[in-house]
Amino acid sequence: MVLPDEVKTLLASPHASPYRGDVIRWMMWRGKPIDPTPENMEAAIIFLLTNFAEFRTITDYRINLSGLFESRIKVYNHLPRTVELYIGCRNVGPGLIVSHGHGTIVHAESIGNDFFVNQNVTIGYDGKSGIPVIGDRVTIHTGAVVVGKITIGSDVTIGANAVVHFDVPSKSKVFAPRATIVTSE
Repeated sequence: MVLPDEVKTLLASPHASPYRGDVIRWMMWRGKPIDPTPENMEAAIIFLLTNFAEFRTITDYRINLSGLFESRIKVYNHLPRTVELYIGCRNVGPGLIVSHGHGTIVHAESIGNDFFVNQNVTIGYDGKSGIPVIGDRVTIHTGAVVVGKITIGSDVTIGANAVVHFDVPSKSKVFAPRATIVTSE
């Protein structure tokens, strides 16, 4: 396989830095850290595009956000992508990882570097006040809901099924209440 022309154009543009950061972080996450030479980046991108639907969706997002092309580009059209993943944010820092992006909506004012999100997460509008601002190195786990005009600081972990509608300071961990047994025989 060869690198799609759209990806080559993106890599040669001023918009390349966040995408390169995505590639480097994905390879580290997959246990395959790389030296980011052009040859290694190309091989890594082909590997990621071939094997991970979520990475194909992130690639589409980065290409479309760059404004380098007039219409929505779909790289590797013959491979499935994560169609239930929506990224509606004009400013996402490098190192974006979406793990099992099914049923995930990411709609924020801005998102910092090294953002990690699991499946079935909703980030967005609360119906009245606006959308979140998310800092660097934030992890949001399965089923969490983060809504409203709030700020999530840097180095924050939001646990599975947590509902966050308030500001979260940096270096915090937010978790949902534990499940409890209501009735037992």
